[in-house]
Amino acid sequence: MGRGLILTLSVMLGLAGAHSVSAQDTERMQKLAAEARRFAEEGRESVGVIEFNAKEAGDIATADVAEAKKWMEGYVADWESVAATFEKGDQQAGWKARSEAQRMIQGRERWKDRIRARMEQARTAPTEQWAAREYQQAAPESIAVVAQYIEATKGVSEAWAVYAEAIKPGVTDAALNEARQKIDVALVERDVAAWRVNWARENRELQALRGKSPELDAKLDAVEKRQAEIEQLRRHRVQLEGQQDAAETARRELIGNARELAEPILQKQRDEASRN
Repeated sequence: MGRGLILTLSVMLGLAGAHSVSAQDTERMQKLAAEARRFAEEGRESVGVIEFNAKEAGDIATADVAEAKKWMEGYVADWESVAATFEKGDQQAGWKARSEAQRMIQGRERWKDRIRARMEQARTAPTEQWAAREYQQAAPESIAVVAQYIEATKGVSEAWAVYAEAIKPGVTDAALNEARQKIDVALVERDVAAWRVNWARENRELQALRGKSPELDAKLDAVEKRQAEIEQLRRHRVQLEGQQDAAETARRELIGNARELAEPILQKQRDEASRN
């Protein structure tokens, strides 16, 4: 076989191989473009979810919805751009744009979480009618306890408001964990106050007998002492759970950092594989 024929066959085989790789690349880019279109559509659907849930939150979520819709427009546009880049066949630019757009996926979920927090803020907010009813049902000597319960209930709603304000694209999990723990603390304080209201309401006759019997006084004192111990244990448990959540959050962030460092290496490997 002559050298010219061998060279010709080599070129033809090389072109065939290149054509095969190109076909694979084209198929892969088509799939990535379709994936990007799905992400864009999920962004549009997220707006619908946000608007629907915000109705339950009422006016406190109006500004959030407007801001979320504006942010989501950019999210959708970025994923549509990713799809268009892959459809044009620019694989390298497509991978880069996809990597940047993926960072926004968490932001999309953050906005939905923010509206859910607003819903809880609205749901847990005490109404004037409820507060008035609590006062009406209270004995004169337990008015102060009821007032503490009402304030503690307000505290839960206010803690949800703080948490909602903290939820936004780009916020760290550590910051959210800190804000979320305030809700847990507020819930414990509300439950503690609720117990005190129920104790005063359901045991009014016992409380009225204080001073009539030293033994009865001792028992009532023992009940309140035990309750105080329970309250301290609950507060301590919330503190420990918060510390555990913080440690787990730090671990997840470290894993995320490792993945970010690995991405350029993986991207280089993908680029090399596409050229071979």
